[in-house]
Amino acid sequence: MAARPQLIPFPPRLFSVSNPPIIMSILLFLKSLFAQPQFESGARVNHVRGGSIQRTDGYVVGQTEFGVWVEWPRGGRSLLPGGELARIG
Repeated sequence: MAARPQLIPFPPRLFSVSNPPIIMSILLFLKSLFAQPQFESGARVNHVRGGSIQRTDGYVVGQTEFGVWVEWPRGGRSLLPGGELARIG
C-alpha cells in the first residue's frame, strides 16, 4: 500500500480566532487601501488630475467628508477630492 502524503495546514494558526492581532492588522491594512488621504491645515499641495499638474502651490484650508478646501495663490478656493492632491515637501 502506498503511503498517503501528509497535508500541512496553511499557515498554522495564522487565521485562527485565537490570534486576533494578525486578523485586526490585516483588516486595518485593507481599510487603509480605500481611505482618503488626510491633509493638515496649512499644508502645501498641487492639484494633479490625469497625471498632469492642473494648479500649483495651494494651501490646505480644511478638510471635510466631501473633499479638501484649498486656497490658491491666483484664483480663490477650490473643494477637491483628496486623491487629486499631491503634497509638496
